[in-house]
Amino acid sequence: MQKLQYLIEMGNGEIILEVGVGEGEESELIEEDYRASVATLESIATTLEADCVVLRERTCECGIVGQYLIRHRADQEDFVEIRVAVIGNVDAGKSTLLGVLTHGDLDSGIVKVHLSSKQLRVFTTNYL
Repeated sequence: MQKLQYLIEMGNGEIILEVGVGEGEESELIEEDYRASVATLESIATTLEADCVVLRERTCECGIVGQYLIRHRADQEDFVEIRVAVIGNVDAGKSTLLGVLTHGDLDSGIVKVHLSSKQLRVFTTNYL
């Protein structure tokens, strides 16, 4: 468990692990062993306050191999700031796309106001 915690910290809060892969070669676990390994991984992730998400599983004659994303849960106060540059012609849907991606709503197309504890920014959608 300490090694997994260390790997998550070294990966800035996330890591991708492969279940059913040995040292240098694929060992492909039978389904029963694979499910037991995944249950153990999920239990450890829960103990470390992390989420365990399956990325992909591959089944073959010999068994199963899977990749899992282990990501530390963010605090409710934490947020991730992402800056995106969008270019395109007028009426191409730039603001609409950003509105749908960030809020799940269509943008009105008139004015966007961003309040920050440090400053107030007002953008018209024609200049986004």
